[in-house]
Amino acid sequence: MKRRLLGLSLLSALTAPACFDDPGPRAADDGALGFQLDVGTSTLATASYVITGPGDFTRSAAVDVSRGTTLAFNVGALPAGDGFTIAITGTLTDGTTTCAGSAAFAVMAHATSNATIHLQCHEAAKTGTVHIAGTLNVCPSIDGVAASPSEVTVGNGVTLLASAHDSDQQPVAYRWTTTLGALGSPTSPTTTLTCTGPGTATVTVMVSDGDCSDTAVQMVVCSPGSTAPALVKINEIESQGGVPGDWVELVNAGTTPADLSGWVFKDNDDTHAYTMAPGTTLAPGAYLVLDENATFTFGLGGADSARLYDATGTTLVDSYTWTAHATTTYGRCPSGSGAFTTTAAATKGGPNDCGSGGAAGAGGAGGAAGAGGAAGAAGAGGAAGAAGAGGAAGAAGAGGAVAPLLPWPGANDVTVVDSANQFPSNLSGLAYDAGGGADAPALWAVVNGPGTLHRLVESGGLWIPDAGEWAAGKALHYPNGAGNPDSEGVTKAELDQPALYVSTERDNDASGTSKLSVLRFDPSLAGTSLAATHEWDLTPDLPAVGANLGLEAITFVSDATLVASGFVDDSVGTLYNPAAYPNHGTGVFLVGVEGTGMIHAYVLDHLTGGFHRLASFPGGQASIMDLAFDRDTNQLWAACDNTCGNRTAILTIDTAAGSPTRGHFKLQVLFDRPSTLPDSNNEGITFAPNSACIAGFKPFFWSDDANFGGHALRRDSIPCH
Repeated sequence: MKRRLLGLSLLSALTAPACFDDPGPRAADDGALGFQLDVGTSTLATASYVITGPGDFTRSAAVDVSRGTTLAFNVGALPAGDGFTIAITGTLTDGTTTCAGSAAFAVMAHATSNATIHLQCHEAAKTGTVHIAGTLNVCPSIDGVAASPSEVTVGNGVTLLASAHDSDQQPVAYRWTTTLGALGSPTSPTTTLTCTGPGTATVTVMVSDGDCSDTAVQMVVCSPGSTAPALVKINEIESQGGVPGDWVELVNAGTTPADLSGWVFKDNDDTHAYTMAPGTTLAPGAYLVLDENATFTFGLGGADSARLYDATGTTLVDSYTWTAHATTTYGRCPSGSGAFTTTAAATKGGPNDCGSGGAAGAGGAGGAAGAGGAAGAAGAGGAAGAAGAGGAAGAAGAGGAVAPLLPWPGANDVTVVDSANQFPSNLSGLAYDAGGGADAPALWAVVNGPGTLHRLVESGGLWIPDAGEWAAGKALHYPNGAGNPDSEGVTKAELDQPALYVSTERDNDASGTSKLSVLRFDPSLAGTSLAATHEWDLTPDLPAVGANLGLEAITFVSDATLVASGFVDDSVGTLYNPAAYPNHGTGVFLVGVEGTGMIHAYVLDHLTGGFHRLASFPGGQASIMDLAFDRDTNQLWAACDNTCGNRTAILTIDTAAGSPTRGHFKLQVLFDRPSTLPDSNNEGITFAPNSACIAGFKPFFWSDDANFGGHALRRDSIPCH
């Protein structure tokens, strides 16, 4: 602390322009005290004094310090005597330094006494002390990053490995990010990067102990590789009696998407031309139907041609000429690659029905060899028909993939699990809900007319309507609260959420018009009817079909499953990237079309109501009645009713390296109907998850639209693998 000393003198005479006189009342025996305060280069802002003396004498006053650095004043009328004390206090102009001092003096009558005061000035504290206690953390360090290999073609993957250490033995966490491609396990020291497009991926790994971190970068080259070009063909032609008129079907028989923007379709008259709109694309294996009046405005004659030109308008891509109307349609056999012939039946928007013996038809899988004869060889795109007894094998059916016909894999002990005439007719799709917590397992079931949702619970071995508002089911309507959707299939997306998704093929209030919509419902809402929260009308995006041949089936596959399996987004020709489709939830919906036997994969935007088709592929049979994806085995079950002998196809995503169908759903096997299941109009299938397995088997259910024998629900069990 800095100390300032100021001199104060008690003088008998004062001369100053800055002076102060305090004579007070004078008596004959009084005296006076004279002061002079010299503060040197400092300046007082305030000052005051207090004088005390004998007999409780006291006097105080402020001192004028505003007129100079020398302060002088007299204090008079002090009683003579000893034992007086003067105390002076003040503050310098800095506002914080305070001064104080005192002195003793005596007063003589009729005289001015002198005194000296030692004034001490103390500055306020301007500094302090801090105690610092530090801790030490040695940040983790990355020792190395490796990619094996460091260059792959699009659709393939590399293994990424990072090694790191932390000298003070703190646990570390890994985090991978990339500018291109899809990462397998982004929080593991070892992960995979799958190239989803050409370019150089900058892969960054960060290692952190929660306090500080280290990063490193690894570059991976994703090469375009070599892919087969798109191969667009005229596949089937209807020149009379079509619905709604004449039509021509195109197919992409290649392995990459085709851009048909500006392509031109003509008949045999060059003035009859239809130019396809910008942005028109055709995915590998997909079909595009050009309809009279809906697309082109001219009809096709009995002696005519169908010609397809690329965007130049002069390069002929494909054509076919005929001299008379076909009794059915003209189509390629095998579908997409063979020569034109008269088909067995029109299959608009799907694989051609090339007829021929055996079990295989349009889109179907082949039958087994008959007794005494060898099985027929498979044709391109189809499975062979069975040989007749004692004779030659039938020719291959067109459209489906080759797959063996195997016996039903389950227990083949089908039993009735509903009350008599519980559903007299029109019971369609099923979905098993495993429940959880206080919720017991349930079966969700839809009736197609009138559109109704039922919640069934097990009681005494039977599945009966739940109580309360579910006793008679809940009527279904479109989002505006009106209409009567023909409800054919039902599924859940996120298992921990109440929402259900229903596939519909028309509004029963306008039963002659096809309307291919997916509707979302919230079954947790109160009431005996439900209005859809969302509608996705897929009609403009799919080939036209009859009003009773539309969206019969629906199921859900998670993004995690698709990415892990290397699913290919055919709309862009690269690996599926969920981030490219905002607001679509956590996965992809597969819908099956009864009239074509085709399955279409869609992402559904829950914010805008938009949709995007990722892929289309055959379901393995001529028709599809229901779909069910097994989330435990990653198998897609596609069922057909008595139209196909109640057989069920199994498809999986092809993950074989080098396979031409890698990343696509591929038919693996076709299961025959269990002999204990009636060959009836079984339109729905579902099964329990592996968590319900007992002795290696889990429940499997069918729903029968025809209520054969007075019952519409049946159950068997299948292996849990």
